[in-house]
Amino acid sequence: MVIAAIIALIICIFCFRWIAGIVLVILGIWLEIVWLGICFGSIVLGIVLLLFAPEILLLPLAISSLGLDIIKGE
Repeated sequence: MVIAAIIALIICIFCFRWIAGIVLVILGIWLEIVWLGICFGSIVLGIVLLLFAPEILLLPLAISSLGLDIIKGE
């Protein structure tokens, strides 16, 4: 009985890690699309960011990399 509970716990933790990672990847991609829409929707902000701080345009993708790290178990 105890062994079955431990195995069930391990499976739940493994599945939760995958689910949480996939949710974070999807959230990061969705936020990136929204962020680029906001930046280039206001043309001035998009051009200023593109010229002076292009790394800020990819900022929401850090959430996706966090999700990938969770999936890998790091």
